Amino acid sequence: MFSLFKKVPEESTGSTEETSIESDSNNNTLKLFSKILPSGNEIILSEPLSENVNYIRNQLSSFYDINKLKYEEKVSQTIENFDYLKRYTNEIILNDEYEKNNMIYTSLASTFGVYCTSRILCNKNNWRSNSLAPKSFVSRIFTNLPARIILPVLFPVITFKTLTPNTFNNICKSLEQNIFNPEFTKQYHDSWDEILRKTSNFSISFNEKMYGHMELAVCRARLYIIDKLSSDEDD
Repeated sequence: MFSLFKKVPEESTGSTEETSIESDSNNNTLKLFSKILPSGNEIILSEPLSENVNYIRNQLSSFYDINKLKYEEKVSQTIENFDYLKRYTNEIILNDEYEKNNMIYTSLASTFGVYCTSRILCNKNNWRSNSLAPKSFVSRIFTNLPARIILPVLFPVITFKTLTPNTFNNICKSLEQNIFNPEFTKQYHDSWDEILRKTSNFSISFNEKMYGHMELAVCRARLYIIDKLSSDEDD
């Protein structure tokens, strides 16, 4: 049996002599060979084991290099995306200097406050202390299902649009151009234009009718006053 490390005689120190040693066990060749290191130690190596170790080492090294390269690429891509988002936000979204420097933080804080207030208003548990007490009309308005879905979104949007209108419009345009489907955007604009047109027509028709009724009422009032004055003079 061979030992892994064996001190060789002084006269052989410094040589790198290799001696091949083969051992058969159950018809398996170990392919052992001894090697003398410059330090004077003799080691016994196995060729299959050395090949397997070198193969595993090369695989691990290759795996490390590949994953390191992927990681560096992802980090670089993330930094580029962040820089692009920052430039896009400053140049496209926050292109109004007054809103950017004076109103944006106030608008965001107010929007968040309105959102929290809307959630409180739409919570059923905040409207009555006694579960057996009847619901009021106002509580029914704020706690019904459509209101609980729409109001916490509608009120903050109105607040943000009121305080920073240009930034709000830029966000809407960016969503329409980059996220929403163009067909959906077109249908949305067509539907909204149709609603505005019908509302405008109704408002015009209502104003015309009210103006006509007011003219008729004023005319009748004048005629009544004239008749009244005429009858008083005759008396």
